[in-house]
Amino acid sequence: MPDKALTRSSVTTFMNYRNAPQAIEWLCRVFGFEKHAVYEGPNNTIMHSELTLGGGMIMVTTLSEDNPHGRLMKQPDQIGG
Repeated sequence: MPDKALTRSSVTTFMNYRNAPQAIEWLCRVFGFEKHAVYEGPNNTIMHSELTLGGGMIMVTTLSEDNPHGRLMKQPDQIGG
């Protein structure tokens, strides 16, 4: 039987923020996420990060229209919200 402490969630979400460094700090402070991996990019951006909480993980990056994912996503203020 596998050790449950090493088991990860089978669903992992990916979130984009305009200010990912600030969002990561907020998620850690408010919800208790821990930084597993954070890869910084140019100009105070985050290329990739993995934040863990219990057996789960989320990935957070800086929103960029320079990549395929960023071109497919819109922020609320870009669509009238």
